[in-house]
Amino acid sequence: MNIGEQIRKYRLMRGWSQEELAKRMHYKDKSSISKIERGKNDILQNQIKAFADVLGVSPDQLFSVTNNITALNYGSGNAVAAGGNCEIKIDKEGLTPQESELIDMFRRLSIVDQAEIISMIASKLRDAKKG
Repeated sequence: MNIGEQIRKYRLMRGWSQEELAKRMHYKDKSSISKIERGKNDILQNQIKAFADVLGVSPDQLFSVTNNITALNYGSGNAVAAGGNCEIKIDKEGLTPQESELIDMFRRLSIVDQAEIISMIASKLRDAKKG
């Protein structure tokens, strides 16, 4: 699940319409909520905390690693994500030194920053696919 799907899940768990969530988030109308839930609009870092607060969950729950990274293959190894702690175990065999360094740097980031990086990469991949 991506963050939009997570937001939708928690909104529906509370029995709220998109209009209700938009009102609680101080949005003009439901169109922004709809676009976020469908992955059409990216969410800024400061909005992550606001959504989490309004929905009564932690930012980690919106970016549960198991919901964003189900399995990654790096060479012959598998990356396995566990819970919201972003504990990722990777068999680094087959990685270049640059890939290994990137993974190490990623691990040092907070879960919110990791989610932002994942979102940015996904956006870049969508843009590359369009062009």
